[in-house]
Amino acid sequence: MDQAGSESTKLVAATGKPRPPNAGMGRKPGVPNKATTLAREAITQLVDANVPKMAGWLEEIEKEHGALMAWRCLETMVEFAVPKLVRSESTVTIHKPEEEASDDELRALLVRLKAEQPPKETA
Repeated sequence: MDQAGSESTKLVAATGKPRPPNAGMGRKPGVPNKATTLAREAITQLVDANVPKMAGWLEEIEKEHGALMAWRCLETMVEFAVPKLVRSESTVTIHKPEEEASDDELRALLVRLKAEQPPKETA
């Protein structure tokens, strides 16, 4: 099919009916992926079910491969339970007491700072 033919199907479905205005727009930002959510829940259940065995497994790994490998395994497991910290930077202007900001300026600063924060991950 040529490119012109494929572009026309984006606006009108094969039935000749126009598509909804948001067709093909995708998920809104922040909406979790269903498959990823299910996978995380499954991993969490697997980890929870095996917590009593993990200390023994780490001891076996340490005996066979050394303390460093056992530490790396523990570090990898912790990443599933504790999210990594995200580095963020902010630019802040500090006013001297004689240059006090008005309420409107402070509100605008708060809005700007909140907009700069990365979205929080849900576990």
